[in-house]
Amino acid sequence: LADYLLSTKVITIPDTDFSVDNRIQNISARVDTVTSPIFSRIVPGSGTVELFFFTLPGKNMRLESRNSFDLPWQDTGISISGDGFIQSVVNQNLPPTRFYRLVRGN
Repeated sequence: LADYLLSTKVITIPDTDFSVDNRIQNISARVDTVTSPIFSRIVPGSGTVELFFFTLPGKNMRLESRNSFDLPWQDTGISISGDGFIQSVVNQNLPPTRFYRLVRGN
């Protein structure tokens, strides 16, 4: 396309080969937010919480939690294998406040 546009005088500067073009993004270094885990619903109970989330086939996730924003994330020991459907897990024996995140395994 670049050669055609150059020959028709639509552009006047020849295209730079990708091997030396520093303007091209390194897509492999980007974080893919399209496949990031997303909670779809959270149902609190008495000392429990049920977390619902979207999964992708063949993608594994693990559930992490923390009781305060100033504490590090801890693995809950709950791992999920994605199947393309909404899945849920129940976490029990909880303190009054807890924060959750899903972390991709692969």
